[in-house]
Amino acid sequence: MTAKESGAEDQWPPAGSGDEWLLFYLRGLTFAQVARLCRVNAEMVRHSIRQREVLDPSIFGRRLVLHDRPRYRPPRHGRAVAWERRYTAVFRLVAEQGRLPKQLGSPHERGLRRWLYNQRLKRAAGELDPRQEELLDRLGEWRGQ
Repeated sequence: MTAKESGAEDQWPPAGSGDEWLLFYLRGLTFAQVARLCRVNAEMVRHSIRQREVLDPSIFGRRLVLHDRPRYRPPRHGRAVAWERRYTAVFRLVAEQGRLPKQLGSPHERGLRRWLYNQRLKRAAGELDPRQEELLDRLGEWRGQ
């Protein structure tokens, strides 16, 4: 049974508090988003907030500060971990089969070959970390022609 079928959606009256609308607005929601969440007319929300902006012009500026704050981006540890995983997979393949990945191998092996090709490109462009190059040298002749 959904919320509409049970009537749970109509259980609560619309949120008519201008303070609540203002809080949503300051957090970066649009008038339409506030109206949808509070189940009221978007024009009522807009009018109420515009009236408050007349009384306190700093409201608009505070909203922009909150709304335009850059998104948090966690440190990028993922690339180093992904590189280590790929290197380990290639190293295992070389250890087990005594050769580098082939183009005509399994899809996994083709992916490893493509990764190794990209490492060659990075080395040629001078973008490969010396530690990574040292590890790749342990594979044998990975540099190609």
